[in-house]
Amino acid sequence: MPKVKEADIRDDIMEWLKKPEVDRDLVWLSKQTGLSYSHLYYVFIRKERSLTDKNRILINSVSGQDFN
Repeated sequence: MPKVKEADIRDDIMEWLKKPEVDRDLVWLSKQTGLSYSHLYYVFIRKERSLTDKNRILINSVSGQDFN
């Protein structure tokens, strides 16, 4: 039986950043949140760190979205 991919909020945030009408990247997110680019890289690209609730709330605030 094929393994079902578990939903990951980090993927949802990256998809939102890449939307043509949004057209943002991790550099923008870093500047808006005050989180270092390298930290965001390890959270969103390498997925070696988890996205904390505190940082998720911060990202929701600067993006105007509600990522849960």
